[in-house]
Parts: sequence; C-alpha cells; structure tokens
Amino acid sequence: MESNYYNEAPAAGMQYYVSSEVTNIKLTNPVIKDDRFSKHVSYTISGEDNKGPFEAQRRYKEFNALQNLLSQQWPGCILPQIPEKKAIGNLQENFIEKRRKLLQAFLLKACNLSFIYHSQEFQSFIRGPADFLKISKDFKIDSNLQILEKYQQNFPYSQSKQESDDVDNQLEDSMKYFKASIEGLESFAGACSESVNSFEQYAKQTSMMLYGIKDINTFYSQKFNVREINLEIREECTNPYQILLDWSQSEVLDLKGIILAIGKRFDYVKMRNRAQEKVEEEKKQLVKAQAGKGGWNILKKETKEQKISKAENAIVEAQKELDTIKTIEHIINIQLAMEDIPRIKQEKAEKYEEVLKMFINSSVEEFESLIQQARNIDFLYTFTN
Repeated sequence: MESNYYNEAPAAGMQYYVSSEVTNIKLTNPVIKDDRFSKHVSYTISGEDNKGPFEAQRRYKEFNALQNLLSQQWPGCILPQIPEKKAIGNLQENFIEKRRKLLQAFLLKACNLSFIYHSQEFQSFIRGPADFLKISKDFKIDSNLQILEKYQQNFPYSQSKQESDDVDNQLEDSMKYFKASIEGLESFAGACSESVNSFEQYAKQTSMMLYGIKDINTFYSQKFNVREINLEIREECTNPYQILLDWSQSEVLDLKGIILAIGKRFDYVKMRNRAQEKVEEEKKQLVKAQAGKGGWNILKKETKEQKISKAENAIVEAQKELDTIKTIEHIINIQLAMEDIPRIKQEKAEKYEEVLKMFINSSVEEFESLIQQARNIDFLYTFTN
C-alpha cells in the first residue's frame, strides 16, 4: 500500500546546470548486517550514467557523512537532506522502508544538481570504495577562495546581478516562514501517519469481509439453494493517505535544507564582519609602523621600512580575504533571495496541488472499487433472479 511519490521526487536547491546523464538511480535491497557490537542496515545504490553502471553498498552513517561533507563544501546552497538519526526501532521493517524511500529521494534530488552529482564526494559515494566513512575523513574542506572559484564556475550569472538592499530582512522573513511551515507539516504528517494505519486496518477488514461473503455464499448456495456468486476480490490496494504522508515527510526535509542554507548565509555575514575587523586592525598596525612604533622581532630587529612593508602586506591579504567573503556572500544572496526561494515557493505550491490531486484520485479509485464490488454482488443477484 505505497504511493509512487518518491519516484517523482522534485529536486531542491540551485538548478542551473541540471545533470541529465544519470539514469535509473535506485536504493534497494535493505539488509540487516551485524557489526561487532551492534547491527545496521545496508542499502544497495545502483544506476548508470555516461561513465557506465555504478553500484555501492551504503549504510545510514555513510549518507550522514556525505551530507555533512556537501554542507561544508557548498555553504549557502540549498541541498537535499536525509532523515534524522533514530537510535531505537531503526531495524523495524516499516521504519527501514520509510528510511529507504527518504534516502532514495535524497539521491534523486542530488542527481538533479549537476554541481553536486559531479563532485568528488558524491561520485565516491555512489561508486566506491567500500568504506565511505573512512575516506570521508580524507576530504579536505575547501578554503573560501576555492569556494569562490567553484561558485563563479557554477553560478556565473549571480555575480553581475544587483542584490536587494533589503536582502537581510527578506532572508530573515523567509527563515521564519519556512520554520512555521515545518511545524505545520510535522503536525500534518502525524495525522497522516494515523490515517495510513487506520486505512490499512480498514482495507484488511474489508477484504476479510468480502472473503467472508464469498465463503458464506458458498455455504448458503449449497444448503439453502441461494444463488451462487463469483465475487472477484482485489489482493492489493493503494493507501491514499500514504501519498500525503510521503509528501509531507519529504517536504519537511526540503524545508530544513532551505533553513540550513539561509543559516549558512548568515554565517558568512558574521565571517564578513570579522574579516572587516581584521582589515581595520591591520591598518592600525600600519599606522603604528609608520609612526615608528611597534615591538621587536624575537630573533632580529626589524627596521621601520620592514615593519611598514609587513603591515602593508598584511592589509593586502586581509583585504583579499574580505573581498572573497563579500563575493561569496553576494552570490549566495542572489541565489537564495532572488533565484531559489521565489522559485521553490512556486514549485512547492504546484507540487502541493499535484499531490492533492493524486490523493483525491487515489481515494476515489479505492472507494469506488469497494462500491463496485458491492454492486457486483447486487448485479449477480439481480441477474440470476
């Protein structure tokens, strides 16, 4: 009784160079394996792209390591998220399947972000080696200069665009908006979960009832000469509430990704302020050097000219770092405030309408099926009479 929502999971985040060469990436075959002191679930990632087929065995901890790496390497980008860690009950069949679907959605969304898909971190994750946790510790986190180079390459149009003077307030308002949305969605997901369980019980009891009618009819037709009916009963049905549950759980993760991206942007604001203070401090040191003030070098005495040159070089380096941070912040501002958030809001509204239609159609089909089976009984009796 599952929906196909995750087979059509939309990508979240920056989407300028969308990767289209990957096909049929799947997360399948969850297997419980024994560690030395505990158990964990291993999943099989498989797919194919222009480099050929790929396959890897990955556990939840490795997904978590990948997400942490991507978050550090692409600060301010809206990235897909994985479900939160669960220490108790994580080996139950229903939970394993729920986690598998959410992790597969993570992979699908990551594949739709070309700059993520082609990153060394993601390629190592889907292709090997076997122990991603071990190699994840060997990846060096990019410096601000390296991050700037990546952003200039992947988001070239952002540098030339003018950002709003009110960008801070825009992003703060967006943060509040998405946080409030998460609270509502989590409450809604709880109600959907209860409805999923209730519908499963309803479908099970309804199926038992129809089989009972069929068995009883056989008895009555043999003993009391009642007309016999040949009632066809469906073995499978679609739980319409699962569609809403899958959507709401995936939506919560998407919104958390947006909030994290905005949070990273505000980290760059703090970083810029510190860099600005550093520049001002170096300028003060230059003034002291020009005035002939300053301490002695531990190993040798510096001349006034050497002190001035040293202070001037320090200002150049500090200003270079400040300019780098400012440019990164500007690109993030353009992407978040002017590109991604307005687009995502529109996409979310469209997806919401699509999911509601899926839910309505599925509900109508399921209940119409029950009605039709009841009508079949009536038709058979009417026909035989």
